[in-house]
Amino acid sequence: MSGEVQLINVSTPIFVAILAKMFLSENCCTFQFAIMAITIIGVIIVIRPPFLMDLFHEEKDGDVAASDIMHFYLGVLTLGGALVQAVAIVATKALKVKYNIFHITSIWYHMHVLLSKGC
Repeated sequence: MSGEVQLINVSTPIFVAILAKMFLSENCCTFQFAIMAITIIGVIIVIRPPFLMDLFHEEKDGDVAASDIMHFYLGVLTLGGALVQAVAIVATKALKVKYNIFHITSIWYHMHVLLSKGC
């Protein structure tokens, strides 16, 4: 599973590009959109969602194995981490227009400290 996790984590720049296009009005060409779509399809294949895997193989009793479900949940959690990281990067760029980078760093640091301590 560690190889799949790494693959999903390195897809963060794709999510950054999508969010930057949506919220920061960054420019993207058709080729970049095609590469993003191929990457997202690859991430979906790596996550192995049960509804998609049922199309490719059949189980004897029709149930999806517990390991496949666990693999899917871990993949979704990793994808969530990649999306949160992308949101942090885009938010930092958006905040950089109004605030000094040292203030932004201080905000992120204190948020991390509060969240890691359990508020």
